[in-house]
Amino acid sequence: MKSNILILILIFIFSSLFAQKKNLTIEDVVFNSYSKLAPKTLKQLEWIPNSNNVSYVDGDSVLVEFNTTNKSKINLIDLSQIKTIFNNSILGNQFSKFPNIKWIDQNIFTFWKNNYLVSVDVKNKSNKILNKISDYAKNIEIAPNNIFTAFTIENNLFASLDSSNSIQITNDTNIEIVSGQTVSRSEFGIVDGIFWSPKSNYLAFYQKDESNVTNYPLVEIGETPAKLKNIKYPMVGQKSEVVKVGVFNNKTKNTIWLNTGEPLDQYLTNITWDPTEEYIFISHLNRDQNHLKLIKYDASNGEQLQTLFEEKDKEYVEPENELTFLPNDPTKFLWFSERDNWQHIYLYSIDGNLIKQITSGNWIVKEIIGFDKSSESVFIIATKDSPIEDNVYKVNLKNGKISRITNENANHKVKFNSFNNHFID
Repeated sequence: MKSNILILILIFIFSSLFAQKKNLTIEDVVFNSYSKLAPKTLKQLEWIPNSNNVSYVDGDSVLVEFNTTNKSKINLIDLSQIKTIFNNSILGNQFSKFPNIKWIDQNIFTFWKNNYLVSVDVKNKSNKILNKISDYAKNIEIAPNNIFTAFTIENNLFASLDSSNSIQITNDTNIEIVSGQTVSRSEFGIVDGIFWSPKSNYLAFYQKDESNVTNYPLVEIGETPAKLKNIKYPMVGQKSEVVKVGVFNNKTKNTIWLNTGEPLDQYLTNITWDPTEEYIFISHLNRDQNHLKLIKYDASNGEQLQTLFEEKDKEYVEPENELTFLPNDPTKFLWFSERDNWQHIYLYSIDGNLIKQITSGNWIVKEIIGFDKSSESVFIIATKDSPIEDNVYKVNLKNGKISRITNENANHKVKFNSFNNHFID
């Protein structure tokens, strides 16, 4: 495994400020601490898709490609070329530093500029305007096709499928009906309210009705005089928001609602599309937080198809992770559970049959970060060898054999390349 995994440990040394024992001024500490005291690092260090090479921004102006095999590097494109490429476009010459980019293939990256989503081809030195969103857009989510975009304006949800116009998915004048945002106070792994399907044909989203939730007063001290601002916060024993899940069809422009049933104040979390876009999976959790049902829905009509399994606990059940489908088999998925008092992963069929428990022991699996080329093994972040360290492990899905990949005693944060055979540590 060591021969197949290249660990790039990029260490950069503090400036010689400390070695020279130079006295710090107030300006150094208060106004210039980031530039003078912070450790040096590489800006925007990322893998280039479908390669073993990485890219980073040198200074604020040059995008560099580093070859991890022969240690060579070349300049892909610089700020002056970016300015030239966009000089005759609607963006004009509006670049003072290199933009924050996202690679989408070996030659093309995208970035946002003035509410425009644009792409740049570093090989041909050309650009495209992919999409445009409103100046008032928040909670922005880009679809897997790297073109479609969903966002919210105030309490309503919008989608933009090109750069010409936006589609208003919800049109609620009552500000207590909120779509496309987090629900349930962002508990149980709920971090956003917009869920694109894998092929970008559908958009699932939360909608919450807060009309029965008590107002909770906060004081805005940023203005003079201070102002009172009410937020919706369900106090203990009082009514909670009612949550629904909608599915918007990009082709028909219609929205259907999942039949999530009662009780109306249940938690709905771990929203996951299956790879075929036929099904949506949702974890239903009761208000006592001790009884979970994983339910499969028909994405075309919103009806419940099957309760795959249930989990109960005397104290609580804590679903915080979406389903992870096997790359080479969309009929199987990995599920996180604390049913044996430690968070481990379990292999299930799409019909709810438990195939096997993959990991076990007095330690926890924190994250699934990828699969090997054959999809026979999964890479995880776990605390197997120390409760205060996050290490990378490879686990064989057939026999459960586990091997540690990161050797240093530390907390490791890794980024795999497209092939999952190299990673940045």
